[in-house]
Amino acid sequence: MFSYGALLGYGDITTWDVNQAVIDHEYDLYLNGGQFTAYWTYNSTPGLQALPFSLVDQYSPFSASTNLKAFRLAEAFLSALVFGLLLVWMEGQFGLAAALATLAFMTASEWLTLFGMNIYWNLWAFYLPLIAFAFYFQNSFPTGKFRLGQIFWLMTGVILIKCLFNGFEFISAALVMPFSPLFYHALRDRWSLVDFACRFGTGVLGALTGALTALGILALQISSVLGGPTQAIEYIAFTFGKRTFGGSAQYNSLEAEGLRANVFSVLGTYLQGRALNLNSIFHLPIQGMEIPYWQIFVVFVFFTLVFFVRDRFAGGFPQRRKAAALVTVTWLSTLAPLSWFVLFKAHSYVHTQMNFILWQMPFTLFGFAMCAFIIANVFRRIPDDEKTA
Repeated sequence: MFSYGALLGYGDITTWDVNQAVIDHEYDLYLNGGQFTAYWTYNSTPGLQALPFSLVDQYSPFSASTNLKAFRLAEAFLSALVFGLLLVWMEGQFGLAAALATLAFMTASEWLTLFGMNIYWNLWAFYLPLIAFAFYFQNSFPTGKFRLGQIFWLMTGVILIKCLFNGFEFISAALVMPFSPLFYHALRDRWSLVDFACRFGTGVLGALTGALTALGILALQISSVLGGPTQAIEYIAFTFGKRTFGGSAQYNSLEAEGLRANVFSVLGTYLQGRALNLNSIFHLPIQGMEIPYWQIFVVFVFFTLVFFVRDRFAGGFPQRRKAAALVTVTWLSTLAPLSWFVLFKAHSYVHTQMNFILWQMPFTLFGFAMCAFIIANVFRRIPDDEKTA
């Protein structure tokens, strides 16, 4: 399990030549008890997810086919668990309608479904930091005791777990996501500027510590297969460059094309992508049943305006502080997907078969909760105690 630096890889190839035939060959060998004659390491992720799977595979009394189903079932369960916890938090903060609206979108989202049982992506790991911070600030609110040491170590730990289990995939989004609950509580509970700065700064420091620790572990792994730390650093710099803003001359044609692409063109691609495919859900071959993300944006803008109109011109909005915090954080949460689309523009240009899931990290999830919360409260009378608060 620890050979080749415990890195993931591809079997029976000696250079980057990955296609469906290579992948099918790997599955055929695994399911039929075969062995690789060569191994090409994938050096971009620590690959910790392989270790528990390998342990189960070695000691399981079941067939490889059954084990593979069990691995996917475990991933699906963990994904469902983190989303279930997010819904529990949303129900506690925004009510049952908000949680149910978010659940409906989760259920209908083909992106969450496709990623949910994938044994490489470990979808649950992306959302673990968000869940950890959501419950930490919720549980600490009644006492008002937010210990900076706890914030630092909590963020360090969950970001480290995320990076060890699925590497630096969508890392900028994963680093931004957990701060949504922090901003929500800061706005709702009216933290002082000093308190906010201390807690936010500590969280940022913890996130960077976790990510850099994982990067150091990956560098050690790469060093063991490429021949030393210099080669590891060169590889990391090369890989980072081809996903962000490296010089196009040193990369292949598709990667260079992504590096030269216009960032607004990339964003346009992801706004026009399919958010919901109602035909596949309801099995109705009707035109116009595919809803792109830009239309979801329009819906969120509409309900944002509903909140502001009721709040400004119709005597205020029930639970105003909570509503205002939710609306603000919903739009702030766009920074998570946008950070990847912009900073990792070249990667987003190439990988249009999967990067749409970033809109669910966690912008659309908060957006549907926001819409349901506004619908549930827009026609309610404002209690007297709220008017004087």
